[in-house]
Parts: sequence; C-alpha cells; structure tokens
Amino acid sequence: MHINNKYNNNNNNYNNLNPRTLYKSLSYTQTQLVQTTEISAACLCPYLFKLSYPFGVSRAQQDYIVADTVHDILSLVSKDIILEKWEYKSKNFNSIALKIQKESSAISDSIISFKEEWARGEGREIPPNFEDDVKDRIHGILIGLAKRIMYKFERPKRALSEITITNIKNFHEGRIDAILEFENGHYGAIDWKAYSLDPVNGSGSEKWQLVANLLLLNYRYTGDENNWNKCLFGSIIYYTNAYIPRFPIKEETINKVKEARNFSHEILSGRSPPAKKPPFCPVCDTGSSPACNDCQFYRKDSSLAHSGNIPDNYDKIRKTFFRKRYKIIEERAETHRPKFVIGIMFDKMGEAPAIDALEKAGIVHIGYRLDTNSLENNTNSNDNGVIGDSNLINPNKDHCLTLIKDDFNVFLQPRKQIRLIVKEKGIPLLACASVSGGVKEIDGKKLVVDFRTKTLTNRAVNILLGNNSIYQNKNDNKVFYDNNNNKEKDLPKDNEILENEIIIIPDEINLTKRLLEPLHKFHRLAADILIPYEVAENLGIYNNSNGNNSKSSEENVEEGGFSL
Repeated sequence: MHINNKYNNNNNNYNNLNPRTLYKSLSYTQTQLVQTTEISAACLCPYLFKLSYPFGVSRAQQDYIVADTVHDILSLVSKDIILEKWEYKSKNFNSIALKIQKESSAISDSIISFKEEWARGEGREIPPNFEDDVKDRIHGILIGLAKRIMYKFERPKRALSEITITNIKNFHEGRIDAILEFENGHYGAIDWKAYSLDPVNGSGSEKWQLVANLLLLNYRYTGDENNWNKCLFGSIIYYTNAYIPRFPIKEETINKVKEARNFSHEILSGRSPPAKKPPFCPVCDTGSSPACNDCQFYRKDSSLAHSGNIPDNYDKIRKTFFRKRYKIIEERAETHRPKFVIGIMFDKMGEAPAIDALEKAGIVHIGYRLDTNSLENNTNSNDNGVIGDSNLINPNKDHCLTLIKDDFNVFLQPRKQIRLIVKEKGIPLLACASVSGGVKEIDGKKLVVDFRTKTLTNRAVNILLGNNSIYQNKNDNKVFYDNNNNKEKDLPKDNEILENEIIIIPDEINLTKRLLEPLHKFHRLAADILIPYEVAENLGIYNNSNGNNSKSSEENVEEGGFSL
C-alpha cells in the first residue's frame, strides 16, 4: 500500500494482510498522527510546537468554562434547530438568533445547570454572570452565522457536529466543530470561536487550524485532501461576524500547513528537522506569554549543549530527560496503531472483506445496535421513536447508553476506551461520524458505554440514531425529521459495509502532554542547580542554589530567570 514515502521501506510487511501480523509490523514512526491544533501551532512558529513536543511545556491553564458551555450548546442545536430556523437571504439577523435561542432554551438551560453543578463538584470558580455571559455569546455567534452563512447559502441538507476525521495517508487527525452538507455533494466547515469576543484575523492560529481542517474535510468527501471541487467555504464564526477566507485558498497557505504538518510528524517520529524562527513569533516577540521564557531557555540550552559549554553532570541528566521524553512520545503512537491497521486493510482489501478479517482478529466489533429501551432511561422520546435535540437533555439520568447484539463474541473489557463509528455511504470509515466512550459493563449480549457527560451522551444518541436528516416539505413549508433507520437504503455493493452500521474500534485517551510536563519542570530545576552562574547567565537562568549567584531571587525573576 502506498500511503506515504515513509512506508516504502516496509512495503513487504504489508503483503501479509493478517491484521495481527500487520499490527506488529508497524513501527512507531509509521503510526504517529498530528492533530490539527498542533499543525496550527507549528504554522505560527516551529519552536511553539516543540514546546509541547518534545519539551512538555504546558500552556497557561485558563478556565474556559463559559466557552466550553457555549460550545456544548451549539454542538447540540446545530444538527436540527439551526437548520429548522435557517433563513436564506434574510437580513433579520437578530430575529433569527432570537428564534434559535428560544427554540433551544431547554437545551441551553439544562447544559448551563449541568455545568454549574460540575464546576461546584470540581471546585472550579463559576464566573460572575455566568448564565448571562453564555447566552450573550451564543446570541452574538448566531448573529454572525445568520449574517455571513445563512444569508449567502441556502439551507443545508444536513449538519453534523464534532466530527473527528482521521487521514492516515497524511498522518493527520482533527475534529471539526460543524459540517454543513449541501445539494450536489457540496460542503462547508464551521469553527465556533466561543473563548473570546475579539474578531478573527488572517494571521492567527485560528486561520491555520481552519485550513488544516479543510484538508481533512476534502479527504472525508473526496478521498483526496487536494480536491477542492466540492468545498464551498470554511468559516470561523465569532461574536456578530465571521472570518471566511477567500476561495481558492492560496497555494502558499496550503503548502505552509502541509510543511508544518510534516515538521510536526518528523518531531513526533524522533527525528530533528531544522527549525527556523519566523520573522514574527506571537510568543517570543510579544513577551506576553509565559512560554516566552521557556522557549528561549530551550533554544539556548540546545546551543550550549552543541558547543559543549555545559557541565558533565547536567549534560548526563539532560540526555536522560530527552530519552524519557522520546520514549513517552513513542508510546503516543501506540494509541493510533489500530487506526493505521484498519486504514491499510480497508485500502488493500475493500470495506467488507477488511471488516470481516478485523473482526475475527478482535480489532473491530460489529453487529451492535442502540438499545432503544435504554433511551427511555437517559432521554425523552416521542411516539415515533425519533428524538429531537430539544428532547435530549435529561439531567436526572446517568451518562450511559446500552448497545445490544444478537451474538456475543467480543474481546471488549470494562474501562476500555472505544470509538463508536456510524458508517456513512461513500465516506472513509475513519472519517465517518463517531463518538468516544468507555466500556462500563458487559452483561450478556448488552454493552453499556459511559460517555462521562450529558452533552457527550446526547451527541452519541444523535450519531448512533443514524444522523437524522432534515428536509423541507415544499407543499406546506413544514420541516420534518427523517430517521435514516426507517428509510429505505441502497443495497451495498459486495465490498461495501451497510450504511449506518455501528463499528466499534479501540481508542485511547492521549496523556502524552501530562506525562511530559514533569520532565520539563525537572529539566528546568536541574539547570537551575547544576549550571554555573557565568554559563547560566548566557542561558537565561540565574542560579540561586549553588552559591555562585549574588543576585536576589526577586532580581532574577524581574530579569526573566527561572527561580524556585
């Protein structure tokens, strides 16, 4: 299989399509995935990416409870309510926003209540005027949506929220806030900017993240990230407006994203590609970020190490830290290994034969369906069994859903993370709508999955019910919901999986950054203790611990040094 030139050296390993043999043959350099957010950081500055990998510098721990709440609400109302209230060419932007908010008030109130309860349980501070702030931000974002998207584009056929797309051919993975599907196979992407009221410009990380996500979107619908024929737009909706880059997107912009993705993958694969600081770095050249000092430290640390101007004891500890860092990053690749096995098998064998082989090997699990009786315990449903978003929230129930199958032959274990994928026609499996959860219980033919929060549980219901589509009845202008589980489906081809089949694959929570962070702190501590003052001064560290420094701790901090 030709995924990338990096695979050519081991093509012989793919001749044997036994899934377990293939699983063992893949090296960690072949199973690293770069996240869209990581690509955007590398686009701004390669050193900004390296702060996370391999150095382990954590970003400022800001509390985004308001933004998270806004995001959760929009993820649930975009599928049905926003489409129902869509007004093409209307300039009544405020009125449209108010209608959507009124229709979704039950969802908003329930999620706000849940977030407040969660924050108190976690000991988090609830911001003043929390509820008013959430509703005001939603109103502003909906005005931006109506002004820039609804006005220009007719009502989409379908909207999907929080879709994770994995493109193993280009080592790329990301999650898109909302996807709109239009007639004739056209599509567009929306990124909700809920963490700030400031406008989006064309030079920040949001732009690069959007372009990277559009590459994933092209892959989802065409199988080729470079095929832009059906992509209508990409947008970042912010308070009362939107950033929409002009199409076609410049080739130099696309190439920069791809170069940043390749650079990031090289780092994650244990290699050392050259890093060049851009003319302007938003971290170092503003000096406003706490990461500025860390970035300068590691750049000077590397320079002094190469010139041999550091003590032997510090050099030994430094090398030990880097070995441990790259070992942790190798383990990061293990979380993605099943995805590469699945993708390679699908590409070589076709959907149905690959699924059959993967199921026999215990890598994927099929034959499950959502237990509608469990929905009564977690949600409210109408007489037709079709659940609209406004009925989903039921804060008095738990976060679990039950799936059932006719035969019980699985290798799933409690507490294992899994990704539940609903197969969509003509879409690569790892780009189909999916949701992640943890196995809570296996009882006979029932599989109980815990989704941790009400919002995630409701997203899971939306996805597992088959992504109900919305359409307009031209006779009476009423909006109806069409449950894909009840409509006639095209018969699949011999090598295709049945549409809406639920496929379960292994998943893992990525703890790499959490494991790297202590190594960063010990690295800085070792430098503070072991490096002599005259060397530390060049490195930006003013050592207080070995008696070589006459300056006070306060003076060191003022001059940008690291003090404990």
